[in-house]
Amino acid sequence: MAEIPNALTDLLQSKTPNEIYDTLFVERCLSHAGIEQRAQCIALVQEADTEARRHREQGMVGPTREYEIVGALIAGGYLNDRAKDLLATITYQRTQTASITQESDSTDASLRLRTIHAKLKLRVAAFYILCIVFLAYLTYRTHWPYRAFYGGLSVLAAVSLIVQYRREHVLVQNRLSAIGVVTEYKVRGKGAPHLGKGVPVIKYQFVAFDQKTYEGETGWGAAGLEEGSQVTVLYNPENPAKNHPLTSFIFYSFR
Repeated sequence: MAEIPNALTDLLQSKTPNEIYDTLFVERCLSHAGIEQRAQCIALVQEADTEARRHREQGMVGPTREYEIVGALIAGGYLNDRAKDLLATITYQRTQTASITQESDSTDASLRLRTIHAKLKLRVAAFYILCIVFLAYLTYRTHWPYRAFYGGLSVLAAVSLIVQYRREHVLVQNRLSAIGVVTEYKVRGKGAPHLGKGVPVIKYQFVAFDQKTYEGETGWGAAGLEEGSQVTVLYNPENPAKNHPLTSFIFYSFR
């Protein structure tokens, strides 16, 4: 498993910790804290660099040295929005070396994306809002016990969608990406009324910048996948346990 090549880590390849800091400064990628706390920032880069080299010596598979450094800097609050935009800019090209072209077909398809910028699905958001408004209207127009049913349903729907939107929004605003692998595929609710063939659910794992393995589960966008399939995962560098597959976002699309 590996991260997707991007413009930010490309800038930092083969550079020393001091050169990395200078490059980030010149490219205007440092936050106010990164500029004001130069020594601490360089020390964090050195720490991440040492940790990455130790992982390589131990033969551990995971993110590159540069990606680990970027993840540590984001978690420390030393990078700004420009840096995150560069991190989201994919630099893979089909003319790269054979070591990259030997990646699996599914990984190759993901890497062919030129950018990974998030865009709010306004039509989807509007649709769900209209559904909630319609349920609220039914609550107002009907009598007991239907009023209680529709009222409870509208509140439950509103709360669920708000929670989901906030979860996705936070992840989109502060994210790293990794290639994960589906470890389990199953169908829930098969044969249940109104569910037809059931709802497909996947469990997946990925290696974050800290070289630890994290997992997640989702049922949205799981159709067509199987055990062993690879999925692009976005995760919060400050807490990689908060993650979501790229294809499972409800309110955001990526291009």
